[in-house]
Amino acid sequence: MKELILVDYKTKKEVYRNPMPEMIKYISANKQTGEFVIATEKRLYLLKSEYVPKNKIYTFSLKQVARGSFCWPVLSPNGKYIACGEMDNKENDAATSLVVIDLNKNSKKKLLSERFGDLPINNVYRIIYSITWSRDSRYVAISTSTPADPSYIWVSVADVLTGNVTEFTKNTGLCSPPVNSFSEDKFIFSQGSPGYKEFGDYSNIRDPFRAKLVLLNIKNESLEYISEIPKNINTYWPVVGLNGIYFTDKGGYFSSQEGCSIYKLKSKRVIQLLKVRGNLVSYDTIRIY
Repeated sequence: MKELILVDYKTKKEVYRNPMPEMIKYISANKQTGEFVIATEKRLYLLKSEYVPKNKIYTFSLKQVARGSFCWPVLSPNGKYIACGEMDNKENDAATSLVVIDLNKNSKKKLLSERFGDLPINNVYRIIYSITWSRDSRYVAISTSTPADPSYIWVSVADVLTGNVTEFTKNTGLCSPPVNSFSEDKFIFSQGSPGYKEFGDYSNIRDPFRAKLVLLNIKNESLEYISEIPKNINTYWPVVGLNGIYFTDKGGYFSSQEGCSIYKLKSKRVIQLLKVRGNLVSYDTIRIY
């Protein structure tokens, strides 16, 4: 896809179209600021939108933020930073570091290396599966792993202000991407997988072979388990909406043709909202005024 197209979900009409110089790899939307971050094969862009009440139209401005190969770019809730993965290692173009771009200072800072100590980067390197911000724009959480097979995915959290990073390799293992923001000091993710029964010792993980929703408290580094969901439902891909927690019953970014169901957890009640046929590429919640 080399064209960037925006559609107004209320009118179902196209409001913006722009040809891009390379293939588009990632797009993310900031619902608080009405801005979009776009990563192409060679560049990173920021698209700003503004509604003009007098003319009843949107105006748009597209700005190149950086050159390079980036993945999972996400604008912070306050609109000041972009967190993303960057593949710029000359020895291994699959190795991915976590960087934060300060839009006011036009600067880039590496928070997490693509390397793991002195291990050879051709064999052991970082892979990033998802990136999210805390609601106060201070912390960035990622789901990450090495290329080991089967992959062992965990959650890592970086403090943008201090640069401190915590890799929660032990208590967040068997994470199923993506990780999402829950509050200023908590992130929510799915942990556990029925498919790992034949691999390794996961005795340090609670109920490791059932996918369940977990909150990671980054202040005391503890886990809180959401227990209101029936145990016969494997829960993945949590999204926190204004009136509940949404989740699917198939793994995030899954490639199965079986489809999935989307549920909502509200006031300790689980409601099945809809069934999706085929592959689910992404989903989110919006508020219609």
